[in-house]
Amino acid sequence: MLEVIKFSRDHLQCLSEFPEMVYLREHITDAHLEAWENSDWCFTGLWDNKVICCAGFHSWYPFAPEARAEAWAFVDRGARDAMRAVVSEMLEVLKAVPVRRVEAVVDDDFPRGHRLMQILGFKLETPDGMAGYRPDGTKAYLYSFVREV
Repeated sequence: MLEVIKFSRDHLQCLSEFPEMVYLREHITDAHLEAWENSDWCFTGLWDNKVICCAGFHSWYPFAPEARAEAWAFVDRGARDAMRAVVSEMLEVLKAVPVRRVEAVVDDDFPRGHRLMQILGFKLETPDGMAGYRPDGTKAYLYSFVREV
């Protein structure tokens, strides 16, 4: 069973990420970590007392119906047995986050991330990708989840 606890920056160190995601670590700033730790919409998932995911939704704007939030997630390579529970928790938090629009950016070469966006009900907004979007110059794709108002 998935145990959900408040996100802490120390939890990221417990993950064994997919190789496609390792480079992102150097781009996580203290501002990101502080914002995620102070958000009600960010969490850590434990499976058999092991950190298997850190994820959440964070708005860089004050929470209001017209605000936007970004979705983010780091999932452990060994989380296969827990993925159904992880996705279920992500869906619950997505339903609760009080913003109209949630965005996520997924790297071109990360099919697991694209699949997760589809499962969560996000819509691909950039079918041709966004050339040069990532720090290393590679292409990424923008997904969104927009609530009906």
